[in-house]
Amino acid sequence: MVQNELAHTTTKSEAAEAEINLSVVEPSSSHVIGSVKSRELTSAASSSAESRSQRCSPFNESFTSETTRFRVGYWFPEKSIRLINWSEFVELCKCHGIDLIELDLNSNIDEQLPLDLIFHKIIALYKPKLRGVNSNIEFNFKRLLNFIESHPEIPAIDPVPAQLQLFNREYVCNLISSVCSEINIQTPKSNLNNPSPDDFNVSQSAPCKVHVPVWYKLNNAPRSEDELTCMQGLQLPCICKCVDTWDERSHEMSIVFSWKQLIESSAELIRYPIILQNFVRHQKVLFKVYVIGKQTIVQKRPSVDIPDIHSEDTEPIHFNGHKISKAEQNQPDKNSTTSNACINSSSDVSVSFDMETALKVVNSIREKIKLDIFGLDFLVAGANEEPSGSGQEAMPQNTHYIIDVNPFPGCSSLANLHELLLNLLLSKLAK
Repeated sequence: MVQNELAHTTTKSEAAEAEINLSVVEPSSSHVIGSVKSRELTSAASSSAESRSQRCSPFNESFTSETTRFRVGYWFPEKSIRLINWSEFVELCKCHGIDLIELDLNSNIDEQLPLDLIFHKIIALYKPKLRGVNSNIEFNFKRLLNFIESHPEIPAIDPVPAQLQLFNREYVCNLISSVCSEINIQTPKSNLNNPSPDDFNVSQSAPCKVHVPVWYKLNNAPRSEDELTCMQGLQLPCICKCVDTWDERSHEMSIVFSWKQLIESSAELIRYPIILQNFVRHQKVLFKVYVIGKQTIVQKRPSVDIPDIHSEDTEPIHFNGHKISKAEQNQPDKNSTTSNACINSSSDVSVSFDMETALKVVNSIREKIKLDIFGLDFLVAGANEEPSGSGQEAMPQNTHYIIDVNPFPGCSSLANLHELLLNLLLSKLAK
């Protein structure tokens, strides 16, 4: 059994430097909750009606050169190519001196050199590889991985070993625990540029701390309630997640309201080993944080909740976390608003997301895992939130919880994705 208890250690955490783009948006509507930007990116067009001169207008002139061109070898799955609108991204890169070269995995990749950078999503091959989908996937994965590892002189976005370890939720929980033990963040006073009171709900209350809900790893189904009640800090209701996120059922989760429900659950509903974790009441709001280089974007998504009145007789809740939190029709938000506020998720729900908290967490995790592209999931306990179980303590308003870290999450809901990716490529090529 692995237990993770939170250490409340106060440390100094440096704020982000100049190249941070931090914003909170609602992908399903045109309303932007708020944003913090330290530099502006000129928007490259995503519409075919826009002129080439508009698309090629440099938003990062320090990296743009008429004489120097870079070759970036890439491999992405067909689904990502389609969702990202890759052909337009290729044209945008050309305007900024980057030639994107698709890596042919069916031939010797060394013959496709020279390359200045490798840009890949090999994790799209990793999941079906472990599931044993077919031998061709196994072959392509090994060929691409061997090529990346045999050319350490060519920088890659991202290092494969660092990506693959995030497919294990036990590793992720330990990673988050380490971050939480190092960070004790004071919520800064607001410094707003006269925003509308309808746009922001600025919290200037107690310090904003970061936590991970108490968790344990269970390798097998428990045989008695005694095995569970002795786990310090574990309180009902609890959420059950499978350990390996490459598993085809990795998004299938369950919330149990009694130990009996967990013991008697069928293997079809709960597949061991699992992470068993305290459920946090968060008013049905999940904050998804996307990190692309030194740019950080936050989106508000729907989430699952439990009945306000519940007991050990309440029926277990089984759900697919990916489907519930998916951006509605992948509709990106086109607008932005500048502020240094704590962001309120909506006008009628008192859940405020602290941008500075997110930024310091991002910096800490980036330093630990050495990835340029990753995602995090945050929950925030709202004002006057009641504890989930009879034995749980009520947490202060705006207590932030980190519940997941993902390698190269789907980013198609981001309005300015092409610019974010281009900026990352340019920064890597400039080193």
